[in-house]
Amino acid sequence: ELANYEKNVNRQMHKYNAYRKAAGAIAKHPEKINSGKEAKKLEGVGDKIGKKIDEFIATGKLVKIEKIRANDTNMAINALTRVTGIGLVNNGNQCLLCRCSS
Repeated sequence: ELANYEKNVNRQMHKYNAYRKAAGAIAKHPEKINSGKEAKKLEGVGDKIGKKIDEFIATGKLVKIEKIRANDTNMAINALTRVTGIGLVNNGNQCLLCRCSS
């Protein structure tokens, strides 16, 4: 969910790629991950993602995801980008989906 938010709303492909890489490394890991420190031993999991893992293990949720879900614009953009033919297309200086400056 965080990866898609970074790609679709923030257009931060490096963060999208980082979340996807970390998720892939964790999914392939044969044992249960019990802490962010443990997860950071895996390739692609750094300090920030490790802290998010610790937060999720401790609370069962992430503040960042809660904030994303509370914002109607973020949720609408994420939903619209799932529709075939709709997506972020840069037309000069404006995103055609939400008309924000790119």
